Amino acid sequence: MSMLRTLADRNDLRPVFLFYGSKTWEDTTFREEIDEMQSRLNLTVIYVLEEPPDGWDGPAGFITVDLLAQNLPQNRVELVYFICGPELMMQAMEDALDRLGIPPDQLTSKRFNLV
Repeated sequence: MSMLRTLADRNDLRPVFLFYGSKTWEDTTFREEIDEMQSRLNLTVIYVLEEPPDGWDGPAGFITVDLLAQNLPQNRVELVYFICGPELMMQAMEDALDRLGIPPDQLTSKRFNLV
């Protein structure tokens, strides 16, 4: 969130793609603020819910290499990637980006553990 807020404060219009995985819609923190930022930034948000509510029309399950490939631009190997989350998700995203040919030096990771 701090990166998105900083981009918004600086009126930075570089394209940003946010893949946000969450267990449920209710567990999706900052969603109102993120949605509002789409009007201020060049921000594309893809919410992925493990347990979507009835009527959900977005992606369900987990963020996968196929989902990334479908939603990232053609120049994806030129982009910089920031990954934040629990260890299993982080490893899955690093593996998926590797499968897409993203060089490891274009990844920055922030791991966290919920106690």
